[in-house]
Amino acid sequence: RWSFARNAKFLGQLYVDDFHFNDIIRLHINSKYKLAGELGLVWAPERGPLQSVSVDYTAVLPYMYTHMRSLDSSTYGDRYPGQVDSGGTSTYTRQPNYLDYSHAGRNLGVDLDPNSDRVTIRTTWRTHPSLDITLLGYFSRHGNASENRINNSMDEGYHDGTIFDDGNNDGEWKDESGGTHGTSGDYDNNYDYLRFLIQPFLETKLAGGANLSWRLPTPIGDFTFNIEYLAEYCWNRNLVPENNSLVHYWSIGGSYRY
Repeated sequence: RWSFARNAKFLGQLYVDDFHFNDIIRLHINSKYKLAGELGLVWAPERGPLQSVSVDYTAVLPYMYTHMRSLDSSTYGDRYPGQVDSGGTSTYTRQPNYLDYSHAGRNLGVDLDPNSDRVTIRTTWRTHPSLDITLLGYFSRHGNASENRINNSMDEGYHDGTIFDDGNNDGEWKDESGGTHGTSGDYDNNYDYLRFLIQPFLETKLAGGANLSWRLPTPIGDFTFNIEYLAEYCWNRNLVPENNSLVHYWSIGGSYRY
């Protein structure tokens, strides 16, 4: 935190999951980073209806929060069964990596998948002593860092660019020039180079909305009621080219404080 001016602060945080010191001292800058960070600016004036203005940038580098799954493809087969072959035997191949930074299939911490970034703007206004109105908007990008690197066939694991993609390959893989190497059983580490949002297709989102928060003081405590609406337009949703759509989100909630 840095209070550089009256009622204004720079806020930042950095999480390090993997940072290879040997590469750094050899000046291999574009190599083996698994980081996540956020940098923001907040201003809160002392007078007037404007309560605060904030702008922040969040980035999650490829394969952050992910860890190599067991090469034993049946380890998590009971939770994510594969296809059944012609002989009636189930194959346990494209299962998610449950050792990653997740719970019940959702990310812990930041809600962005690896290889993503987002810019968010918020302003909060107090037009009535008990009513706060927050206007917000964001622009985000996400790409599959394994795209064009790993042939995502049934014998090569789970490489969809989500929190379950460990970036490691025990099958056929491609080098930086596009050459194909290896056979099933071979091993390649897919984060020797930082491929942060350089993929041909990115999921891109632009959204805006508003939140209304009404406080109701009572002798037994304060009740707060919230309602929020957000409109989000997405290009290449779920990393499918030309899968563009507009989604509307509603949220209603409340809280009590004594």
